[in-house]
Amino acid sequence: MAHILASLEIIESNKEIAKRIAEELAKRVKVIFNKSLTQIEQEARLMIGLAIESQPEWDSLQGGVLQAELGVPEVDIRLTNILNAFLQSIKVRVHDVKVGARSFRGLISLEGLESDFQSILTLEDASYVSENAKGIQTDIPWLQWLLLEGDVTIAGYEFKTTPRKVVTKYSRTGLGLMFRRVTGRWRIPPQFAGTIQDNFITRALVQVDKKLDTIFRQSIAKNFK
Repeated sequence: MAHILASLEIIESNKEIAKRIAEELAKRVKVIFNKSLTQIEQEARLMIGLAIESQPEWDSLQGGVLQAELGVPEVDIRLTNILNAFLQSIKVRVHDVKVGARSFRGLISLEGLESDFQSILTLEDASYVSENAKGIQTDIPWLQWLLLEGDVTIAGYEFKTTPRKVVTKYSRTGLGLMFRRVTGRWRIPPQFAGTIQDNFITRALVQVDKKLDTIFRQSIAKNFK
């Protein structure tokens, strides 16, 4: 019987082999990350929505001081539409997936969170037309005032709760009326005054920041099983 002697020589270094394994594993990790995106996106939107709805401004718009002074008609419907539009703009993206010999990493980020809020400020629900007893119409950009104007005094307006007969007859809320006057001075109540860096939406996002990180980690871990 003939005996054949054979030998196999591995010409690649351990470093090169490890690199190839890491590259293949990186592909696998990226697939898992992408698989998790839909779930992460849905949970992130839900959590952010609940955080926004828990803000005092949201509550005040529905029966409190802000409803009285801003007088937003059909406020429940408007708030729902605005919130849905904001949440739908949020997208989850995967970046820079890297795999090492003993670990992997990747960046999952939320995108669509505009710094200037223009996508919601330009919605029809973000403003309304007010008509006074003389039939004069005025556009009221209530959401812009609330999110961006801070404690800036808005000239030409004055909020009053009297006379009651006029308020009862013309007020949408029955809580007061915004009168347009040349000498009028009005501003968002200080406790609700927002700026582009600090308003009820940005505060909600800060509140859920660490919780969002937990959602990311749990979803990834689940899909690795």
